[in-house]
Amino acid sequence: MSKILDFSELLITKFCHDISGQISAIDNGLEFLKDGHEEIKNKAMELVSSSSAELVTRMNFYRYAYGNLKRNGEADIEQLSKLIQKHYMNSKIKINWQYNTDICLRGITNRACKLLINLVIIASTYLIHGGETEIKIEKGSAGKLLRITGRGRDIKVNPEHKSILTEHNEAEPTIFNIQVFLTRKLADELNAQLQMDYSNGHITFYAEL
Repeated sequence: MSKILDFSELLITKFCHDISGQISAIDNGLEFLKDGHEEIKNKAMELVSSSSAELVTRMNFYRYAYGNLKRNGEADIEQLSKLIQKHYMNSKIKINWQYNTDICLRGITNRACKLLINLVIIASTYLIHGGETEIKIEKGSAGKLLRITGRGRDIKVNPEHKSILTEHNEAEPTIFNIQVFLTRKLADELNAQLQMDYSNGHITFYAEL
Protein backbone atom coordinates (compact mmCIF):
# COMPACT_ATOMS: atom_id res chain seq x y z
CA MET A 1 0.00 0.00 0.00
CA SER A 2 2.87 2.36 0.81
CA LYS A 3 4.26 2.08 -2.74
CA ILE A 4 0.82 2.75 -4.21
CA LEU A 5 0.44 5.84 -2.03
CA ASP A 6 3.92 7.06 -2.94
CA PHE A 7 3.15 6.60 -6.64
CA SER A 8 -0.15 8.48 -6.31
CA GLU A 9 1.46 11.31 -4.36
CA LEU A 10 4.19 11.77 -6.97
CA LEU A 11 1.69 11.75 -9.84
CA ILE A 12 -0.55 14.30 -8.10
CA THR A 13 2.48 16.48 -7.40
CA LYS A 14 3.41 16.38 -11.09
CA PHE A 15 -0.15 17.21 -12.11
CA CYS A 16 -0.22 20.22 -9.77
CA HIS A 17 3.09 21.39 -11.23
CA ASP A 18 1.76 21.00 -14.78
CA ILE A 19 -1.22 23.30 -14.15
CA SER A 20 0.45 25.75 -11.74
CA GLY A 21 1.36 28.26 -14.48
CA GLN A 22 -2.24 28.80 -15.56
CA ILE A 23 -3.50 29.03 -11.96
CA SER A 24 -0.84 31.63 -11.13
CA ALA A 25 -1.78 33.63 -14.24
CA ILE A 26 -5.45 33.65 -13.22
CA ASP A 27 -4.50 34.75 -9.70
CA ASN A 28 -2.36 37.58 -11.10
CA GLY A 29 -5.18 38.66 -13.39
CA LEU A 30 -7.62 38.82 -10.50
CA GLU A 31 -5.16 40.97 -8.55
CA PHE A 32 -4.85 43.40 -11.47
CA LEU A 33 -8.65 43.68 -11.63
CA LYS A 34 -8.49 45.51 -8.30
CA ASP A 35 -6.63 48.34 -10.04
CA GLY A 36 -8.79 51.34 -10.90
CA HIS A 37 -7.42 51.89 -14.42
CA GLU A 38 -9.76 50.71 -17.15
CA GLU A 39 -6.95 49.70 -19.52
CA ILE A 40 -5.32 47.51 -16.86
CA LYS A 41 -8.69 45.94 -16.03
CA ASN A 42 -9.26 45.06 -19.68
CA LYS A 43 -5.84 43.43 -19.95
CA ALA A 44 -6.46 41.60 -16.68
CA MET A 45 -9.75 40.21 -17.99
CA GLU A 46 -7.99 39.02 -21.15
CA LEU A 47 -5.36 37.29 -19.00
CA VAL A 48 -7.97 35.62 -16.78
CA SER A 49 -10.02 34.53 -19.80
CA SER A 50 -7.12 33.07 -21.80
CA SER A 51 -5.54 31.40 -18.75
CA SER A 52 -8.88 29.89 -17.70
CA ALA A 53 -9.42 28.43 -21.17
CA GLU A 54 -5.89 26.99 -21.18
CA LEU A 55 -6.40 25.55 -17.69
CA VAL A 56 -9.56 23.74 -18.80
CA THR A 57 -7.70 22.36 -21.83
CA ARG A 58 -4.83 21.14 -19.66
CA MET A 59 -7.13 19.54 -17.09
CA ASN A 60 -9.04 17.66 -19.80
CA PHE A 61 -5.74 16.53 -21.32
CA TYR A 62 -4.23 15.33 -18.04
CA ARG A 63 -7.49 13.72 -16.98
CA TYR A 64 -7.12 11.50 -20.03
CA ALA A 65 -3.41 10.89 -19.33
CA TYR A 66 -3.63 10.29 -15.57
CA GLY A 67 -7.30 9.86 -14.70
CA ASN A 68 -9.57 6.87 -14.29
CA LEU A 69 -11.14 5.95 -17.63
CA LYS A 70 -13.27 2.92 -18.43
CA ARG A 71 -10.57 0.32 -18.99
CA ASN A 72 -12.11 -1.79 -21.73
CA GLY A 73 -14.24 0.89 -23.35
CA GLU A 74 -13.43 1.74 -26.95
CA ALA A 75 -11.82 5.14 -27.35
CA ASP A 76 -13.05 7.99 -29.50
CA ILE A 77 -9.95 8.53 -31.65
CA GLU A 78 -11.22 11.73 -33.23
CA GLN A 79 -11.93 13.22 -29.80
CA LEU A 80 -8.48 12.19 -28.57
CA SER A 81 -6.86 13.74 -31.65
CA LYS A 82 -8.63 17.05 -31.01
CA LEU A 83 -7.66 16.91 -27.33
CA ILE A 84 -3.95 16.46 -28.10
CA GLN A 85 -3.97 19.08 -30.87
CA LYS A 86 -5.65 21.62 -28.60
CA HIS A 87 -3.27 20.97 -25.72
CA TYR A 88 -0.19 21.70 -27.84
CA MET A 89 -1.78 24.46 -29.94
CA ASN A 90 0.05 27.35 -28.26
CA SER A 91 3.30 25.49 -27.58
CA LYS A 92 6.52 25.00 -29.53
CA ILE A 93 5.36 21.50 -30.45
CA LYS A 94 3.52 20.86 -33.70
CA ILE A 95 1.34 17.74 -33.64
CA ASN A 96 1.12 15.67 -36.81
CA TRP A 97 -1.54 13.00 -36.32
CA GLN A 98 -1.89 10.23 -38.90
CA TYR A 99 -4.16 7.24 -38.61
CA ASN A 100 -5.99 4.76 -40.77
CA THR A 101 -9.68 5.03 -39.94
CA ASP A 102 -10.34 1.35 -40.63
CA ILE A 103 -7.59 0.35 -38.20
CA CYS A 104 -8.22 2.96 -35.51
CA LEU A 105 -11.95 2.71 -35.18
CA ARG A 106 -11.87 -0.99 -34.35
CA GLY A 107 -10.83 -2.09 -30.91
CA ILE A 108 -8.62 0.76 -29.70
CA THR A 109 -9.36 0.84 -25.99
CA ASN A 110 -9.22 3.79 -23.61
CA ARG A 111 -6.28 2.07 -21.92
CA ALA A 112 -4.32 1.90 -25.19
CA CYS A 113 -5.02 5.59 -25.83
CA LYS A 114 -3.86 6.36 -22.30
CA LEU A 115 -0.55 4.72 -23.21
CA LEU A 116 -0.44 6.70 -26.46
CA ILE A 117 -1.02 10.07 -24.82
CA ASN A 118 1.69 9.42 -22.21
CA LEU A 119 4.17 8.49 -24.95
CA VAL A 120 3.27 11.75 -26.71
CA ILE A 121 4.00 13.67 -23.49
CA ILE A 122 7.38 11.97 -23.06
CA ALA A 123 8.44 12.42 -26.70
CA SER A 124 7.38 16.09 -26.67
CA THR A 125 9.22 16.73 -23.40
CA TYR A 126 12.50 15.70 -25.04
CA LEU A 127 12.06 18.40 -27.73
CA ILE A 128 13.55 21.12 -25.54
CA HIS A 129 13.65 23.68 -28.38
CA GLY A 130 10.34 22.61 -29.87
CA GLY A 131 9.70 20.64 -33.02
CA GLU A 132 7.18 18.15 -34.34
CA THR A 133 5.59 15.13 -32.70
CA GLU A 134 4.15 12.67 -35.19
CA ILE A 135 1.52 10.18 -34.04
CA LYS A 136 0.73 7.09 -36.09
CA ILE A 137 -1.56 4.15 -35.42
CA GLU A 138 -0.76 1.39 -37.86
CA LYS A 139 -1.32 -2.29 -38.45
CA GLY A 140 1.35 -4.24 -36.60
CA SER A 141 2.58 -7.81 -37.00
CA ALA A 142 0.14 -9.15 -34.41
CA GLY A 143 -2.25 -6.27 -33.79
CA LYS A 144 -1.94 -2.50 -33.76
CA LEU A 145 1.26 -0.49 -33.65
CA LEU A 146 1.55 2.89 -31.94
CA ARG A 147 4.41 4.92 -33.41
CA ILE A 148 5.26 8.23 -31.72
CA THR A 149 8.11 10.23 -33.28
CA GLY A 150 9.56 13.49 -31.99
CA ARG A 151 11.69 15.57 -34.36
CA GLY A 152 13.70 18.64 -33.46
CA ARG A 153 17.18 19.91 -32.67
CA ASP A 154 19.13 19.18 -29.49
CA ILE A 155 16.89 16.32 -28.35
CA LYS A 156 17.73 15.43 -24.76
CA VAL A 157 16.97 11.84 -23.77
CA ASN A 158 17.28 10.84 -20.14
CA PRO A 159 19.17 7.50 -19.98
CA GLU A 160 17.25 6.48 -16.86
CA HIS A 161 13.96 7.01 -18.68
CA LYS A 162 15.12 4.77 -21.51
CA SER A 163 16.10 1.99 -19.12
CA ILE A 164 12.77 2.23 -17.25
CA LEU A 165 10.76 2.07 -20.47
CA THR A 166 12.65 -0.60 -22.36
CA GLU A 167 14.70 -2.51 -19.76
CA HIS A 168 12.35 -2.54 -16.74
CA ASN A 169 14.85 -0.66 -14.61
CA GLU A 170 13.51 -0.68 -11.04
CA ALA A 171 14.79 2.79 -10.16
CA GLU A 172 13.24 4.75 -7.33
CA PRO A 173 10.16 6.69 -8.53
CA THR A 174 10.59 10.46 -8.26
CA ILE A 175 8.76 13.54 -9.49
CA PHE A 176 11.16 13.53 -12.46
CA ASN A 177 10.47 9.98 -13.66
CA ILE A 178 6.94 9.23 -12.44
CA GLN A 179 5.51 9.89 -15.92
CA VAL A 180 7.83 7.24 -17.34
CA PHE A 181 6.91 4.72 -14.64
CA LEU A 182 3.21 5.27 -15.37
CA THR A 183 3.84 4.68 -19.08
CA ARG A 184 5.78 1.49 -18.33
CA LYS A 185 2.97 0.19 -16.09
CA LEU A 186 0.37 0.92 -18.78
CA ALA A 187 2.43 -0.95 -21.38
CA ASP A 188 2.86 -3.94 -19.05
CA GLU A 189 -0.86 -4.03 -18.33
CA LEU A 190 -1.59 -4.07 -22.08
CA ASN A 191 1.17 -6.64 -22.76
CA ALA A 192 2.60 -4.07 -25.16
CA GLN A 193 6.18 -4.36 -26.35
CA LEU A 194 7.85 -0.97 -25.95
CA GLN A 195 10.83 -0.01 -28.10
CA MET A 196 12.74 3.22 -28.41
CA ASP A 197 14.83 4.41 -31.35
CA TYR A 198 16.97 7.49 -30.83
CA SER A 199 19.35 9.28 -33.17
CA ASN A 200 20.39 12.84 -33.88
CA GLY A 201 17.28 14.86 -34.67
CA HIS A 202 14.58 12.35 -33.81
CA ILE A 203 13.28 9.93 -31.21
CA THR A 204 10.65 7.26 -31.88
CA PHE A 205 8.63 5.12 -29.48
CA TYR A 206 6.98 1.92 -30.71
CA ALA A 207 4.28 0.06 -28.82
CA GLU A 208 2.92 -3.16 -30.31
CA LEU A 209 -0.54 -3.95 -28.94
